[in-house]
Amino acid sequence: MFMDVHRLRILREFADRGTVAATADALAMTPSAVSQQLKVLAREAGVELLEPDGRRIRLTDAGLALVARAESVLAELDRARAEMDRYRSTPMGVVRLTMFPSAAELLLPDVLRRVAGAGFAVRAADVDLPGTELPAMLADADVVVTHRDERAAPLGGPRIASRELMREPIDLVVPVGHPLAERARRRERSERAESVGRRERSERAESVGRRERSERAESVGRRERSERAESVGRRERSERAESVGRRERSERAESVGRRERSERAESVPRVDPAALGELDWISVRDGFPVDDVLRSFATITGVQPRIVQRINDFHTMQAMVAAGLGVALVARHAVTHPGVVGIEIADVRAARIVEVATRPGAHRRPAIAAVLSALDAAVAALGP
Repeated sequence: MFMDVHRLRILREFADRGTVAATADALAMTPSAVSQQLKVLAREAGVELLEPDGRRIRLTDAGLALVARAESVLAELDRARAEMDRYRSTPMGVVRLTMFPSAAELLLPDVLRRVAGAGFAVRAADVDLPGTELPAMLADADVVVTHRDERAAPLGGPRIASRELMREPIDLVVPVGHPLAERARRRERSERAESVGRRERSERAESVGRRERSERAESVGRRERSERAESVGRRERSERAESVGRRERSERAESVGRRERSERAESVPRVDPAALGELDWISVRDGFPVDDVLRSFATITGVQPRIVQRINDFHTMQAMVAAGLGVALVARHAVTHPGVVGIEIADVRAARIVEVATRPGAHRRPAIAAVLSALDAAVAALGP
């Protein structure tokens, strides 16, 4: 039994897009040509691949099974192309990269800078679709960066390879001067004072501990110097001093790291969820992570949000908040408007998970691997 690879690609495209017209448009073919190729493929397979579904057609069980096998065949062909790319020693071709708008604003400039001059082109696009549309997005892209509420299941499926790229907190955004902002600042000052007190007590305890360790080491040294030859004593003192030095440097570095992480976390003020009743909310459209977080927040706290507007663009949302038209939830890195303040909601885990997805095995293609590596580096550059 012979089946043409080109026809298998058409079948996969139909599975992704759902209609003959959409498949034809994506492949620059006519609808009649797509239908004809699918009929030929059915004859090659010896089974019916399509069946009527009202005024449309859909895949039969045999068609769905063949799509899964076609995915494996096409992935093997992609792997063969990746191996040939490696023999050419440098990445080549074009990588189609699709990102949702706020991720593109945050990461895309750094990604493009990192792959500039690598021997291949990146064709970037911003697409504002929920993560549930990932299969359709991968029909038009090699790499897709999408997002979901952290409480939702990871995106993906048998024909998709996805992984977490980053976790981004989602904060309450209110106008500068809003009572909640001042209340959050008071809480922040109180928590910072408490944190400073804890840090000072920790540092004092650490200093005392170092002094006691030093005194014990010195006492042991004196005793051992009297018991051993002077040359052995010098060597052991040197080794002990080096060990203590390494330990103290490690402890100092760890202490500094903890302090810096704590200070960064404290840079965003916090507000109690109970203070959020009776507010007008500006949210995003249904199905997007920020709206999912708002719904989760309502479930957790029992506070039902009164949504007055739905706008997907974070910049527009912040402008409306600054104008006093409501409050909103916005991803932390996207809070940039000078007329608003981002506030962490205390005791509620609110975040979106940013994920990167490809076809299975696509990472073996050097150019795609380079883009994935650049995405990881761009995220790492943002810091914790």
